[in-house]
Amino acid sequence: MFNRILAKNNFKYEDEETAKEEITKMLSDTDLTVVESRCKAIEMVNPDKSLEVQKSIIAEGYLFLKNEYAISMRLIQYNAYGTMKFAYVVKSITI
Repeated sequence: MFNRILAKNNFKYEDEETAKEEITKMLSDTDLTVVESRCKAIEMVNPDKSLEVQKSIIAEGYLFLKNEYAISMRLIQYNAYGTMKFAYVVKSITI
């Protein structure tokens, strides 16, 4: 799903920040709980800070900007050990 969203949005955005915001919005429209930062994700899955939080990269792909630069994007999953609470964060780096 993540790579499909990236592929459908190649060459649509001017810069990395806009692209990341829009991809995050699109993922939020699915069943995933997507938040803006690692801190918010950890707070969401482990509000009382009593459990170990696991981090996994579950998807990775490339998005091309209008100026022909590429962005490496990752969908990172956070969950508290032993629970079924998940939060996701989109990370991006211009390459």
